Amino acid sequence: MNKESLQEHKLPTVNGITSAAEYWKNQFSEVHVAGEVFQDNAFTPGQNIALGTIPAGFRPRAEKRRPVTVRATGTTSAYPATISIDTDGNIKMDMPIGATGVRIVSMEFSYLA
Repeated sequence: MNKESLQEHKLPTVNGITSAAEYWKNQFSEVHVAGEVFQDNAFTPGQNIALGTIPAGFRPRAEKRRPVTVRATGTTSAYPATISIDTDGNIKMDMPIGATGVRIVSMEFSYLA
């Protein structure tokens, strides 16, 4: 089974954040998330920045942490950051303090649901 035969869903985000990311689950209960989320104003560097929520049926059995890349619009400068997905489906980001002007979060990760 390839990605083209799976049903993709737009990643639900919190107010003020736009999603250009999708998620899907394969026959092995592996959830895949890929794409970008962004907002008009820069994210404030720090921890536990709420991005969105994965719906029931796609949530991990235990909290997962995955690396992502963050960057400002109109630049190639990128910073490493971390996404956490908890068992309630909450997606939060920890972004380094030195990452300024960041408006785009690029992600591609998977986990077992």
